[in-house]
Amino acid sequence: MACPAQRTSTRRPKGEGRPIGGRWPAFSSGRLFGLTCAIRLPKLAGQESKWAQCGGNLPRQRTAASMNPTPEPHFDRYARSYRDLHRDSVRLSGEEPEYFAAYKVDHIADQLGPDMARQALDILDFGCGVGTSIPHLLSAFPQGRVHGLDVSGESIEQASAAHPNATFGLIGETGLPLPDHSIDVVMAACVYHHIAPAERERWTRELHRVLKPGGHCFIFEHNPLNPVTRRVVKDCPFDDDAILLPRRETLDLFEQSGFSHRRLSYIVFFPKALAFLRPLERLMSKLPLGAQYVVHGRA
Repeated sequence: MACPAQRTSTRRPKGEGRPIGGRWPAFSSGRLFGLTCAIRLPKLAGQESKWAQCGGNLPRQRTAASMNPTPEPHFDRYARSYRDLHRDSVRLSGEEPEYFAAYKVDHIADQLGPDMARQALDILDFGCGVGTSIPHLLSAFPQGRVHGLDVSGESIEQASAAHPNATFGLIGETGLPLPDHSIDVVMAACVYHHIAPAERERWTRELHRVLKPGGHCFIFEHNPLNPVTRRVVKDCPFDDDAILLPRRETLDLFEQSGFSHRRLSYIVFFPKALAFLRPLERLMSKLPLGAQYVVHGRA
C-alpha cells in the first residue's frame, strides 16, 4: 500500500501504539471490523469461484452498513483521492507512482525468471489498495491469474472497477479468504508498516499458509535507514499510522513464519534526475542506502 498527502493527524511517539482505524485487524473473530461480510473469492486453478463467508451472510450488493463499518478502515478515507495524493507524496523523486509499482513488479519477474513468468500462476497482491500494481502484474505474467485483497472496501471497489481482468476481495479479521496452498506468488508492497507490530507475524503466517509449497513471497518496505524515506513517510498522511520495519524485523518475520531461502535486497536508489545511474542499482542491492528494500522467501 503506497503512501500519499494531506490530513491532520494525532501522531504517536515513534514505535508506540497501534495503527489507527483498525488498518489491519487482528485474528479475533469472524467479522470484518465488527460486521459480517461476503467476499468474492478469486477463481483459483482447479477450483470453482464461490462466496466465502466471513461470519455471516450479507448480500453481494453494497450496503451502507457493510461498507461503512466503525471504526472506518484507514484507507477508506482516502480511496477516492488516493492517486492524486500518492503522486504528491513521491514528487521529490521526480517520478509518477506508476514507476514505483512497475519497479516492484519488474523485480519480482526478474527474480522468478522468464520461464516462470510465462506459467499460469496464481498471484496475490496482499494489501492491493486501489490496484496500482495490478496492471503491471497482468502485463508481467500474461498467463497468470491476479488476485487483490485489502481491508478497505472503498479501495477494493475502485480496483475491481478499474481492473476487470483481476479478482478482488476483502480481508476479514479471521485471515485471508483463500484456501491453503492456493497461491504461487505473493506481493506485499509497502503494507507491513500499516500493520500493528504485534500482528505482523500472524499475517506473515497467513501468507505462508496460502502459498503452495515452494511458492514465492515478496515483501517490499520502506528503508528506515534512509533519511529521505523517513521524511517522505513523516509528511505522508497515508502513513500517519506507520511504524517502519527495520530489515532485521522483516527477515525475522520470514524465519518465524516458516519461509526458507530468504534474501534481502535494497532498491530504489536514484531519483529521476539521476536516472542514468539506475543500471548500477543491481550492483548496489546489498548497500543499506536504497529508499526501500525487499525480502524474498520461499514457502
